[in-house]
Parts: sequence; C-alpha cells; structure tokens
Amino acid sequence: MTFFNFLDYLTKDKIHYTEISKEDWKCFDIFMINRYLSMNTDLIGLVNQLQTMTNTMTKEQVYRLYYGILPQQKFYFKYIKAKSKDNKYNEDLINLIRKYYHVSNTESNEYLDIYFKDEKGTEELKKLLIRFGIDNKVINKMLKFKKSAK
Repeated sequence: MTFFNFLDYLTKDKIHYTEISKEDWKCFDIFMINRYLSMNTDLIGLVNQLQTMTNTMTKEQVYRLYYGILPQQKFYFKYIKAKSKDNKYNEDLINLIRKYYHVSNTESNEYLDIYFKDEKGTEELKKLLIRFGIDNKVINKMLKFKKSAK
C-alpha cells in the first residue's frame, strides 16, 4: 500500500477509516497527503487553510477530516517538480569558491556570477585560482565551462 491508495480512498473510492488496517495506516503520511491534494487547483485553497490544523492532528483525524470534506470523484493530482538547476559553472570551481569564502553552493554560484560580470572580475578569479596552485590548463578548462553555458 502507498499513500496514493489513500488519495483514492479519500476521493474516488471513499473508503471509511474503520476499514483500513493498522498495517496500512503506516503508509499514511499527512505531509504527502496535503502536498498531493494541494497539487489540484480546485483543492489548493482548501488544503492551504486546513494544513495548519492537520499538523497537530493524528493520522486518523486528518483522514476523517478530508473524508468528510472531499467529494467522491476522481481527481488528477499533477505533481509539480522543482525546476532542475543546470550548473552554470564547473563543479570544481563552485567547490573552490565555496571553501574559500566559506559559503553555500548557492552563494558560491552568486559569487561566480559577480566574477564573470566583466573581464576584470574574470581576471581576478584567474588570479585566485593561481593562488590555489591550479595549473593554467585546468583554469582555462574551468572557465570555458561558463562560456559554453551562455
């Protein structure tokens, strides 16, 4: 059993909570139920209002709440994925900047955006990489990665 079964139990099949076994309740995840229900544009407002209450409720209480509120019909829950992050920069370059400035990967990418804004910044970055003891050939390879991503 998966939590997808519970989505069907709450909407399409309308299975009463007393008919669900204790073993099946282990698959009920309040967060995931709220997340998937909110993927439906017809339900997003309702789920948004109810999810603050569901954080303090038991699994059975949440199930009973949605069971009583949701109509018996087949819903389509389109999962919205986070946008994939295409690496604009060479992974080694990101790691070097992250370690040098003691920042996160995201901040490291922002630093590199600043370095690559103009030629002077790129030259400063090259000097920094030379101070790390990186060979010019490797530096050029790291910097070409950015140029090909433009």
